[in-house]
Amino acid sequence: MQTFFSDDQLKDTDFQRSNEILRACVHCGFCTATCPTYQVLGDELDSPRGRIYLIKDMLENNRVPDKKTVQHIDRCLSCLSCMTTCPSGVHYMHLVDHARAYIEQNYKRPLSERLLRSVLAKVLPYPTRFRLALLGAKLARPFVRFVPDARLRAMIKMAPKQIPAVSRNDDPQVFPPETPIKKRVALMTGCAQRALNTDINDATIRVLKRFGCEVVIADGQGCCGALTHHMGKVDESHASAAKNINAWYSEIENGGLHAIVINTSGCGTTVKDYGHMFRDTPLAEKAAKVSAIAKDISEVLVDLDIPKQAHADLRVAYHAACSLQHGQKIKDHPKTLLRKMGFEVVEPADAHLCCGSAGTYNLMQPEISGQLKTNKLRRLMAKSPDIIAAGNIGCMLQLGSDAEVPVVHTGFLVSGIFWLLSSFAVAAESDLDLLNSMDQGREWGAVGRLSLDNGNGFCTATLIADDIVLTAGHCVYDKTTGALADLTSFEFQASWRNGRAESYRGIREIAVHSQYQFADEASIDRIQFDVALLRLETPIRNPNVTPMNLTELPKIGSNIGVVSYAKSRMEGPSVQSRCLAAAQLNNVLVMTCDVDFGASGSPVFATTNNGIGIVSVVSAMADMDGRPVSLGASVNPVVTDLLAKLSPTDELRSDTGRRRNTGAKFQRP
Repeated sequence: MQTFFSDDQLKDTDFQRSNEILRACVHCGFCTATCPTYQVLGDELDSPRGRIYLIKDMLENNRVPDKKTVQHIDRCLSCLSCMTTCPSGVHYMHLVDHARAYIEQNYKRPLSERLLRSVLAKVLPYPTRFRLALLGAKLARPFVRFVPDARLRAMIKMAPKQIPAVSRNDDPQVFPPETPIKKRVALMTGCAQRALNTDINDATIRVLKRFGCEVVIADGQGCCGALTHHMGKVDESHASAAKNINAWYSEIENGGLHAIVINTSGCGTTVKDYGHMFRDTPLAEKAAKVSAIAKDISEVLVDLDIPKQAHADLRVAYHAACSLQHGQKIKDHPKTLLRKMGFEVVEPADAHLCCGSAGTYNLMQPEISGQLKTNKLRRLMAKSPDIIAAGNIGCMLQLGSDAEVPVVHTGFLVSGIFWLLSSFAVAAESDLDLLNSMDQGREWGAVGRLSLDNGNGFCTATLIADDIVLTAGHCVYDKTTGALADLTSFEFQASWRNGRAESYRGIREIAVHSQYQFADEASIDRIQFDVALLRLETPIRNPNVTPMNLTELPKIGSNIGVVSYAKSRMEGPSVQSRCLAAAQLNNVLVMTCDVDFGASGSPVFATTNNGIGIVSVVSAMADMDGRPVSLGASVNPVVTDLLAKLSPTDELRSDTGRRRNTGAKFQRP
């Protein structure tokens, strides 16, 4: 493409770079075929080629940007799919970045836009401010339909239902490796991710430590600058980036770094471009060194040579974040890691197209973003996945808001599953303590034996209301017929010890989930609904038998405990006060708790600010890669559904559910 920049203009390095990029373009139009906004809007000016013409005209003529030019450039996702497609190597990213900075300096936006962009720039890069904003958005959620501005509605809807607690792992510190040291790395903790999903950094630290990395959380680091950079706010973005450069360079000089690990691909694309961003500044040398060792988490994990694992067979639909596949040219590493972990990995049609997140794009262009999200989810769900994996928090939020299956971070799957299979062996787990006397087990009086088949077997069960008992769904079925067992064959023996119980009750009603299908062979699909409620013939009102409360699942890696009877401990319950929530697959909690035959239905508990609460019931034992684990369904929201269905006359039976081979060896406890 012929250009006509003046000599004065070309004295500016940004104009020099734009001139180089424009001259590389040959007008071929290949980029239009892979541009998401062109596919949605069908306007040539909403394609890379059209925008290049608009940018060229604006910059060459040093003209004040007009509304039309600004609108079409604002609609650009910066997904960089065009850069992957372009046969001429046009570096569209640097060109559109220059155009946005030029617009920010020379165009006066309407007041509402200026206010919105200012709020985003002043809030999102700062985790504490962002948390407060999320709390406000959560409070406003019930009134969202009354908000007239679609962009404000999008901001309110972005707030997660649960805002995670602050993770102290994000504080400046050094985590020693759990095995002989291979690398010393710095982890970029980010900004928005620290408010939206603290599990991602926690999981990254966990897996890096496990494979011999000393992990440094550098003092002084913060937002990478991408959010403000893509708004054209150069001073603000460079100020954020400079803090990171100085923080990491200090670690390079003092202890040395093999890599700066980044687990949000949008940030990674920007950090890897620090060398260009600071090329004409006093930080040029430091910035170039930082950029040179910046690595996506998948690049580091591939280098660490994680051994192949075998575990539950789950189909993972891999969503390739644009910033990873186009911005950083990383396409195979995440899929290689997932396959190494034993997952079946599938990809959607048109995997190169954006999901519509694109930093703050889903907040500032909600209609286009929404259409792109709908298209992406339709293609992902066409692959019938159990889980969707992505390497960018923005994509996770965008897809997770409407996805029919969990959306998780790719690195979390690698970390969570491997940690489940290998790392929990070094965790500080407690032994089983036998509760021989009532004094020893006073707080567990609600836990008892559920006598089955007129005393020929038993499960563990727990009183959760004075007339309702919680246990595992498979405990209430006749193993011979596969139907619900006769009510008269059950007896709840509260706080059973040494041949006697505090209270004995028959059962007058049973409720199991409509999606639970009884079978001798357990599977992840069955376990997630393997919960039953039993209504007693008469309430238990005994001061030694106090119903237990229910609570939400804890964060992965948190301490949990279990109270259980078992074949080898049938005359009294035992408590393991400390084991670990190792992973979560669908609604199934994978635990390191010690269970045995007879422990089915045992309450898994966590300690919260409100006291002890049940988070799961034991459903199965599993032998995964030669290591014993236990599995159980989360009690929420299954119990909520079952409570609503309990009635004096309605005996609930199960519908047919989906069966799937998980690749794991399961046993009923």
